[in-house]
Amino acid sequence: MSWMSNINKIFDLFSQEPEDSSKEDKQQEQILVDFKNHPIYSVLMFKKMILNHLYNRKMVISLMKQSDPKLDEENILKMGDSICFNRALDYLASLDFNSELVDKSIKEQADEDLLFTVNKAIEYFENLEHYEQCAFLKQVQEKVKENLN
Repeated sequence: MSWMSNINKIFDLFSQEPEDSSKEDKQQEQILVDFKNHPIYSVLMFKKMILNHLYNRKMVISLMKQSDPKLDEENILKMGDSICFNRALDYLASLDFNSELVDKSIKEQADEDLLFTVNKAIEYFENLEHYEQCAFLKQVQEKVKENLN
């Protein structure tokens, strides 16, 4: 029956919770999970999505054109912009801007890159004449500007 204990050891390697996991490891995991619900996460994801999109969009187009030269570059750019800016806006729209925690998070994260991405988002939605999104982003822009000085 020694082979049974060996099988159990093998399956124990795949268990979801190691036997020797400490309380500290579990607390660390909980902290990481909770970060996604924190306003800083939303602000940083907004900024990261737009910066990465703007940096990579030309490279993606050139790669796609290599695979199919008949692709319409303008439509692909528009589609990519739409996905990026709408998803990025979703991160900010989920925040309660009357909350002290949100104010503190924006204050901590306010920098030139955040202001740049907010301005790019306003520019994108202005071109589409989506003025409700622009008004919302304008409030965010003001909060960022207040905290830059």
